[in-house]
Amino acid sequence: MPLRDKNKLFIYTPTYYKSTGLQYRLSMLIKSLKENGYDVHLYVDEHETLVRGLYDRFAKYFLKYEYAWKFIGKYIAKKILNYGPNIVFLITDITASAIPLLKSAGINTVLFLEDLTVDWLQITGKARERILKRLSKYVLQADLVVVPGNHFRKKICKELGINSIVCPPGLELRVTVEEALSRSLEKISILHARQIVHPIEAQLLELITIKNFSNDRYVLYALKAGRYHTKVRSRNVCWYYYPTLENAIKHVKKCHIGLIATPRVAPTFTSYWFHLSLLQPLIAVTNRQVERGYWIPFKEFMKKPSVIEEVVEDIVSRYRYVIENLYEYITVKLNRESTHRELLRRLKEL
Repeated sequence: MPLRDKNKLFIYTPTYYKSTGLQYRLSMLIKSLKENGYDVHLYVDEHETLVRGLYDRFAKYFLKYEYAWKFIGKYIAKKILNYGPNIVFLITDITASAIPLLKSAGINTVLFLEDLTVDWLQITGKARERILKRLSKYVLQADLVVVPGNHFRKKICKELGINSIVCPPGLELRVTVEEALSRSLEKISILHARQIVHPIEAQLLELITIKNFSNDRYVLYALKAGRYHTKVRSRNVCWYYYPTLENAIKHVKKCHIGLIATPRVAPTFTSYWFHLSLLQPLIAVTNRQVERGYWIPFKEFMKKPSVIEEVVEDIVSRYRYVIENLYEYITVKLNRESTHRELLRRLKEL
C-alpha cells in the first residue's frame, strides 16, 4: 500500500449550499485545519441526484435494510478514494456507510454527527429502531466521532452506544463592536437564519410577526429555505437567500437581534454561533435553554406570544451594554482556538 501524506485531509459532505449554518461550521473548521498544517480538500456532493433522491423520498423505507447502506457506502467511498487522502471527514450520519471501505483502504475516518436522520425526517417506531441499529454498526467503526454539543453527545451515547468528542463550531467575529453599535435603533431588524423544517416553526414565525410587529418599527429577516417556509405569509417577513456565506453576512450583519424559534430539540444550533459572530443578541423560543441568550420557554411563548416585543424592547433599551458584554464573552470563551483544540489534538494521534 503506497504511503500517504499524513496531513492530506478530505472533507466529504452531501449538503452544503442549502445550509448557511453548515457553511459557517465548515469554514471555521477548515481555517483551523489549515493553520495547523493540513492540506484540506472540501468535496461538496450536494447536486448528486441518485442517492439524494432515494434519501429524500424513501429514506424511511430503504434505510432499514443493509443493502441500502452498502450501496450508499460504495457510492461515496468510490468518490473519496480517487483523491487518496490520509484522513477523511464525513459529514452527516448517512455517510458513515462509507467507513468500512475507507478503513480497508487504510484511511483514517472522522465522522461528524450534526443530527440524526431519524429525527430530521421524523421517523418513529420500528423503522427508527432498525435504522439506528444499522447506523450504530457503521459509526462504531470510525476512528473518531465528533458532535457539536454535550446534549447531543449524551443522546448518541445512550441511543447508539457511541463515545464522541465535542467540537463546537467556534467563531470569528464578522463585525466590530463599532459596527454593531452603529446600527440605527429607529427600526429594529430581527434575523431568523434557520431553515423552516417543521410546520410549528412556520406557525411560530407567524405568531411572532402578527402579535408583535403591528407597526413599522420591527421587521423580521428570515432565511428562505426549508420545506415549510411557504407557510409563513406575514407581510412583516423579509425573505433572504444568498448562495454563499460571505454574501449572506454582507447583508444580514445589519440586523440588530438574532432569533431561534423551534419546538425541535436539535443537537446544536449553528445559527446560534452565526448570530454571535455578528454580535447579535439572541432570543430563543425553544424547549431547551440556550446559553447566553434571552430564553423564552416554548410553552410560555404559546401562552403569551407578545412577550417577544417586551424582550426586544429590553434589549434595545440597553443595546450598548448588551453588545459590549456579548463581545467580552465571545472573545474569552468562544474563540475558534479554544473550541477546536481537542479535535486537533486527537487528529495528531491518528
